[in-house]
Amino acid sequence: MHTEVRVLCCPDCGTTLGETVLHSGFQSGGTSIGPPTISCPNCGLLIDTGKSEWREKSTLQKTWFIASRVTWFSVSAFFLGSLCGIVVVWGLDENGFIRNVDRQFYFFVVFGIASLLLGALFCANAIREIRESDRRVAKRIAEEII
Repeated sequence: MHTEVRVLCCPDCGTTLGETVLHSGFQSGGTSIGPPTISCPNCGLLIDTGKSEWREKSTLQKTWFIASRVTWFSVSAFFLGSLCGIVVVWGLDENGFIRNVDRQFYFFVVFGIASLLLGALFCANAIREIRESDRRVAKRIAEEII
């Protein structure tokens, strides 16, 4: 896997337009939503971003986007939830707040809460990306009609 942060500059006038994160391999489906071209505010040149809008993606690309999000959520939730559970149980055990028989219970409670919070963040971010893409497309279509 390879991750690249590309700073977008206008090749005509050199104006910095922002940055984009490009992934190869498994992560590539997770960061490819966005406008396919952007316009330089200084000279008006159209520049390719390497992304595409949600509505323009095929069913396979949409499925890959969702599958990559679910996979990253599952892996991240397991590791982050486990880490949170271990830290909390260790902290409570060091201070004498829990009995030995309650360790597993507290671990799984914290693991579950951390996993649910992480899942909510992943879902909210994916939904936000899709909605922003739909808004851009709807705005572009409305501008073409007028």
